[in-house]
Amino acid sequence: MTTPARGVPARPAALARRAALDAAAAAGLDVREPRLLRHGSHAVFTLGAVVARVTALSPRAVADARQSLLVARWLAATEFPAGRAVADDDLAVPQPVTAGEHLVTFWHSLGQNPAHGSTADLGRLLRRFHALEAPPDMPLVPMDPVGRITRQLAGARVLQDGDRAWLTDRLAVAAAGYAGLDLTLPPGHLHGDATVANVVLDGGGVPTLIDLDLLRTGPREWDLLRTAVYARRLGWHTQDEYREFSVAYGVDVTAHPGFDVLADLCELLQVAWLAEAATGRPELAAELLVRIGTLRAGTNRCVWCRI
Repeated sequence: MTTPARGVPARPAALARRAALDAAAAAGLDVREPRLLRHGSHAVFTLGAVVARVTALSPRAVADARQSLLVARWLAATEFPAGRAVADDDLAVPQPVTAGEHLVTFWHSLGQNPAHGSTADLGRLLRRFHALEAPPDMPLVPMDPVGRITRQLAGARVLQDGDRAWLTDRLAVAAAGYAGLDLTLPPGHLHGDATVANVVLDGGGVPTLIDLDLLRTGPREWDLLRTAVYARRLGWHTQDEYREFSVAYGVDVTAHPGFDVLADLCELLQVAWLAEAATGRPELAAELLVRIGTLRAGTNRCVWCRI
C-alpha cells in the first residue's frame, strides 16, 4: 500500500533537466527529450536508451557517484541483477559528469515505464546481495546513521530553532539507545536505501536492484529496516506485504528487542533528509512540518506522504 508523492517543484526539476541534457551532450550521447521519472535525493530522467541520475554537486556527491559506478561494475561481473552503468568507453568523457552545479551519472534504461517489484522481490534480492563476497578493495564506508542525521540537520536552513533543538535532543536519545544495541545479524555490505522503490522489473520481468549510491558496511538489520518501518509505523506497506518480505529474506527485524530504537533512527533519517532537501525545494516544507508535528505530538505517522 502506498501513498501518492507530492508534486515535483518546477524550478529545481527544470535545472536538473538542463543539467541532464548538458551532461549528455558533453558525454556525446544521442538522447531523446528527458522525461522525469522521480525526484528524491536525485532527479532521475529517462533519455531514451539511457537514464540520467542528477544531484547537486558536492565532494560527498562525487564520492558516492564514483562508488556507485565501482559497485555497478562489480555487480555486473557477478551477473547480479542490478542497474548497469554506461561504460566509459561508450562516453566522450568519464563518469561522473559535472554540469554546472550538478553531477550526473548515466545508466542503461530498464524500459520507458518500468514497474516496481514487490516486497518479496526486495527480500529475495537483498538475501542474494548480502550473500555476495565483496571485493576486498571495495571502498565502502561504515553505516553511520547518527552522523548522517547530524549533517543533514546542520544543512537544513529551513528548520525553526525550536524544531531543530527538539530533533537534536531526540537524536541524542536515539543515538544513546543505538550505541547500546546488540545487533545480531553479521555485518557486511549494505545497499543503504533498500526499499521497493529501488527494485524495478527489467524488460524480461526480472527484479533488478537500482540506486547504488549509498552502499555502506554495517549490520544487515539496516537493509531490512525501511520496509519494516514502512509497514509498522507509516502504513506504506500492508502487514501481508511485510510478512512476504521477511519470509523472502529469512529474518523479521521487528522481532529484535531493539527494533523501536532502530525505527526511531529511521524516522529521524527521513525527517532530516526532507529538512535538508526542503532548503532548496520549498514546496517540501509542508510535508516537513507534518512529519515534525507528528513526531513531536507522538501521533500517527500514517499521514506522512511518500516523496
